[in-house]
Amino acid sequence: MKKHVLFICLLAFALPCFAETALTPVSTENYFFRADYFSVSMPNEQDSLGLVGLHLAKQFDPGFYIGAGLYSSVAGQYSGFFALGGEAGWQHLFYQQVGFDTGLLVGTGGGQSIASQVGGGSFVLPHAGLFYRFPYFDLGLNYSYIRFQSNQINSQQIQLALTFPFQLYTHNTSAIFNECIPFSWSRNYIAAIASIYNPQNSQFNNGQALTNNTELLGLEFGHFFTEHLYNYFELTGAIHGNPNGYANIFAGLGWQHTFGNTSFFYSPRLALGSGGGGNYDTGGGLLVYPSLGLGWQFLPHWQIELLPGYLSSFNGHYHAITTELQIKHDFDLATPGQSLKQALCCFDTQVWRLRFGNQLYFHPQHVNNLPDDNINLLALKIDRFLQPHWYISGQTAFAYSGNAAGYFSGMLGGGYQTPHYAQMSLFLEGLLGTAGGANLAIQDGALAQLGLGIHYQASTQLGLYTQLSDLVAFKGGLNTLTLDLGLSYNFDLLGGG
Repeated sequence: MKKHVLFICLLAFALPCFAETALTPVSTENYFFRADYFSVSMPNEQDSLGLVGLHLAKQFDPGFYIGAGLYSSVAGQYSGFFALGGEAGWQHLFYQQVGFDTGLLVGTGGGQSIASQVGGGSFVLPHAGLFYRFPYFDLGLNYSYIRFQSNQINSQQIQLALTFPFQLYTHNTSAIFNECIPFSWSRNYIAAIASIYNPQNSQFNNGQALTNNTELLGLEFGHFFTEHLYNYFELTGAIHGNPNGYANIFAGLGWQHTFGNTSFFYSPRLALGSGGGGNYDTGGGLLVYPSLGLGWQFLPHWQIELLPGYLSSFNGHYHAITTELQIKHDFDLATPGQSLKQALCCFDTQVWRLRFGNQLYFHPQHVNNLPDDNINLLALKIDRFLQPHWYISGQTAFAYSGNAAGYFSGMLGGGYQTPHYAQMSLFLEGLLGTAGGANLAIQDGALAQLGLGIHYQASTQLGLYTQLSDLVAFKGGLNTLTLDLGLSYNFDLLGGG
């Protein structure tokens, strides 16, 4: 059997090299990652709100793009402000390396320190400006305008944007690869995180000493530029130790190296980020987070890593000795490159899915005898299928109605989806995670969710889904039904076999 597979692969490599034309199931798709910064003017002569945004978008010809963005506070007096939105835009080079970019982000966000000024939390953020295209990135300057539903925040500002375009090979059909395709490898990973923060000379916003440890759960994505150098993005939220609502977002650089010819490695890292909520005194929200990882690759594509570190706010009173444990899954992706042409017949297909839609909490329980109004949230979910029907999932959601500005959730878990029948399938999903804000009865913030859903595959990539779930807090008394309704986008990436 192995000889037959090898023979087929050799044919797939050789025949297209002599053929003038060949059908291929492989296409190149364009994406970009963008980081931007702007300062929002606040009412009543209060300090401005400095926001950093992280965006991921897919580009379509002739220059249109769609994606999602996540904002967090790094300056001002509103630490703990986080926002999520969907966006669409258009960019075009009109003179050599100079281009025009315009777009609109519609989202929702909030935080404890700003809840009274953002109403339900929903906002619009249009922008327009110019950019210059350097060899590996675009540098842009935009005029932007942000308006919240409450109408208390209406700010015009200049926005600085740094954009990194990249390309990926996408497998569009189930056909056998039959073309010689130049490629290079892109090494990446996804990690589940459990952390403990031990505060050092820290305090709450009211000046009271913060002494209890904080336990957090989260998710990290990483990409290797070289064999050793990588960047990463980490999102974590509190599940125990202090009032719910504290969360972090970090972007950093790391250097990973093995100990000789062993399966053990070390990794010094440095990250900047934003954190706040739970009444922690993190100043404007800007944090620095150095750490040192010690890891072991215990299975192919799977590692466990222990990372002691130190987290410190720049202009607040929050500092902590940290201990972080990660379970990491790495995967290689084929990208356009300058390597010798090779046949991709023996590579595997990695199936991914994005889901974006509305999440409804039915009469969730509150503290302090507040009314149990329904809450609507904007939800973003990413799924990675490890087997044809089994997948792991990372999800986040932000409230935009129900008097719940500033409420967010972050969940990790997995599910099983049945084979399609008449383009329909059922899925069962279980998640663990954290949430905070809006005076919901979740105490420390830890949650569990179990749900059953229906997925309709309308086309090769686009689908619709709905899901009914039971959401339960570990402490505090929250036990509510949730209903999800939204769009899904499937994409198959080429990876290492």
